[in-house]
Amino acid sequence: MGQGFEGLHIASHGILDSADAAHSYIVLAPAGGAPESGRLTLREVWGLDLEGVDLVTLSACRTALGETSPGDELISLENAFMFAGADAVVASLWDVADETTGSLMRDFYGNLKAMPRARALQAAQRALKATHPHPWFWAPFVLVGPMERGAGER
Repeated sequence: MGQGFEGLHIASHGILDSADAAHSYIVLAPAGGAPESGRLTLREVWGLDLEGVDLVTLSACRTALGETSPGDELISLENAFMFAGADAVVASLWDVADETTGSLMRDFYGNLKAMPRARALQAAQRALKATHPHPWFWAPFVLVGPMERGAGER
């Protein structure tokens, strides 16, 4: 599935099930009126083949949050995309505002043309901080994975 795709951006709602993180999901449009069909569950993400996908951006609420259980790593939507083979994931630590998140993402992707991932995100966050100084607006997104693209790139 991942071959031929450089990135995947999902702008939606992330639902963290704090009782059982494995039941967390991303809200998508339901098919045929069945509400459950509109959920991309953590378990479904685990089954995707995202090898070769450079960057997954989860532009949704609380997609980097998860739960730990004895003997396991963190179970989260972000971690599931990494497990599925994505090289890096941008995800959020708390609820996000649509308007400012849109602005941050536009700047982030514009910056990616000339900067490594981490710097592109940092520059976008600084730009948003200039107009929205409260960290709630500019600080929820984190980059998980290599700061730069694969070897030989930027």
